[in-house]
Amino acid sequence: MTFDITTTAAQIRYDLRAGRCWVATFANPSGEVVLEYRTPRGALYAERPRLVLWRQGFPARILVDVDLTVADHAAMDQLHALATDLAGDERPLYDLLLALVRAHHLGLPRRHRATRVGEAITSTGAASLDIWASCLTLADLQAALLAALEPGEARAA
Repeated sequence: MTFDITTTAAQIRYDLRAGRCWVATFANPSGEVVLEYRTPRGALYAERPRLVLWRQGFPARILVDVDLTVADHAAMDQLHALATDLAGDERPLYDLLLALVRAHHLGLPRRHRATRVGEAITSTGAASLDIWASCLTLADLQAALLAALEPGEARAA
């Protein structure tokens, strides 16, 4: 299967940030293998974020189960080592998924998200020219003042 790596990476990053679960299946000669990202949100419920690799069949066999809240680099390395046997031709997608999960959960400390202001603010009263003027950039203010000059007045810009 061909896929657009840029679009796929953006979608997976968005799901990781939002805490949404996802499932990726990989077909190979020995049967299908499923990689699941489980979270507290969504259909694949887990108390903590987990990455589970299992082989379909009866009974289904879990190959690797990684708790992503602890820095379990050994289990992630084991997932990466299984890539050649399990992902087959879809190895680039498998590697991309592992890299994105590793970067999101086990990578460098993430920056704190900037606080969003103004969503819960309500106001009452009349509009004020002083408040409106304070929102202008200096270039916009200069252009407005120059446009307001009478034709005979001196321009010192």
